[in-house]
This record gives sequence, C-alpha cells and structure tokens, in this order.
Amino acid sequence: MADFWGCGVTFPGSFIEGRLPLLKKLYISLYGDLASPPTLVTAFAYAPQLYQVHLDGVTLPWITLPWGQLTCLGLSNINATHCVHFLHQTPNLETLTVADIEYDDIAPPPVRLAHLHTLKFHEYQRDITLLDHLTLPALANLELPAADWNLTQNCIDAVARSSFALRSLVITFTGANVPFDPIPYLRAVPTVSDLRIRAAEWGVHTLRHFFRAMAEPGFLPNLRTLSFNPFPHSIEIPYGDLAAFLASRWHGRSNNPGDARLESFELVLAPELDFDPTTEWLGCLARVGSRWAQAQYPGPSQNCGHGE
Repeated sequence: MADFWGCGVTFPGSFIEGRLPLLKKLYISLYGDLASPPTLVTAFAYAPQLYQVHLDGVTLPWITLPWGQLTCLGLSNINATHCVHFLHQTPNLETLTVADIEYDDIAPPPVRLAHLHTLKFHEYQRDITLLDHLTLPALANLELPAADWNLTQNCIDAVARSSFALRSLVITFTGANVPFDPIPYLRAVPTVSDLRIRAAEWGVHTLRHFFRAMAEPGFLPNLRTLSFNPFPHSIEIPYGDLAAFLASRWHGRSNNPGDARLESFELVLAPELDFDPTTEWLGCLARVGSRWAQAQYPGPSQNCGHGE
C-alpha cells in the first residue's frame, strides 16, 4: 500500500472502511453540505504509522484520526475555534502549519503544545492572531508573514508568554504594501541565529534603518545567517550602511566579544537590475574583507552571489 492516500470523489457516509496500517501521510479536504448533518469520516481512525496530516476545510466532528500520535499537522480554511480544538487533540505535535484561518467574536480556549518546535504561518497575515491562544515553550523555528503594526505586538506577547528560545525566523512579505518594521520583534527574540527575509519591498530608508540596527552591539548577538531572498523589484541599496553592518558582524565586536560571527549573508537581487549597482555592492563587500562566490542558477537572469 502507498504511503500517501488521496481521493477526489464525493461519497456518502463512511464509504471508505477498513484499516490502513501503512499510511504515513494524509491530505484531506472536506467541503460538505452545511445545511445537512456532518458526515463522519472514520476510515483513518486505525493508521498506526500515520504521523503527518493536513486538513483543509475540516471541522472536528467530521473526522476521526489517531490524534495523539500525530507529530506534523497542517490546518487551512477553518475557523480559529476549530483550529484550537484540533490542537487540544494533538498534544505531541512537533510541526504546525496554518493558513487562511477565519475569526469570529468567540475567543477560542488557550492551548499549550509542549513539544512543538516549528510553526509556519502562510500568506495571510491575520493568521498571526492565533498566537494569542498558544503557549509554545519548545518553539525554535518560526515562519510568519509580514504583519501590520497592530499584529507585531501579538508576536512580542507570544515570546513573553511562552519564553521560547527561537533559533530560526523567516519573515515573508506577501505582496501587499505592509508597513512592517521587524526591529521591535527582533529585539524580543535575541536568541535567533538564522534570519531570512523574503520578498521585502523596502526602500532605501527602511534598509538603512535595518542595517544600522543590525550593527548595534548586542542586537541579535547569536546571528550567524542572514538572507534577503529575493528582493522582487529594483531597489537602491545603502551600501555604506551595508558595509558597516557586515564589518561589525564579520570582524567581531570589541564591545561585545561574546557575539557570534556572521557566517553567511545572502542578498538575491531582482533579475531586471543592471550590473552597476551589483558591482558597487561587491566593492563594499571586498572592502570589509569578505570573500565572494558567484552561484549559477537555472534560467535566464537568475545569477546571484553568496558572501562567505
């Protein structure tokens, strides 16, 4: 039997019956007639090797799963209250991905996930509100969409409530013009060693503010990897501030000798940029003593470099 089971048909009742002893991964979407009593799917109740499940449009009364053994769960297109109810059923989760969570006036009950080390929010920035109801003491890896100013505080409050030691943080800009300043949130997670920012549509002033904060003694003292991949449009880069930041991180900080040395910096520029700005940038990197290697990627105009 295959490890992954999929079914794209409509069926009445518990049409699928039996045991699935070899099933390891399951992706299921259930969109029933909301005016009728929900169909209870019991086909996957016995699946001793099932550990990874994604539920799309599913509410708790519709399906029976071996909840206690699940370690990886994805939830999408459901109400926040139902989402939290699922989490109460899965105390051994290690990885959680959520997308397109709907909210109403009913506050879901809080839930503590003692083993969760990876949490991913996809695209919809209001999904971050789910953090208000979670306590995650073991969280080490977080992916979240860039949020507006009001939602930044949700992230900061989550850090204070859970006291987790975050190691990896990915912030993705989803195309909307979101005035998101990551600096207040980054100050709240000083344990981060791997920071990745995707599709940031920042101007020169925002970049200057970011690089100057990154050069401050004691700011993200454990940072070893920083990535901007990609910058989707042509931008003006404040090369002087970039060089000062890299020098402070790569040559060590005399005021904070315990700070980690930056080991990897990645900046992927938009393909439509001409080579002159890139040449100036490489010159800045060379002046601060970095080594440079150009990496070739498939497709036209998709070359980028990686500093070491």
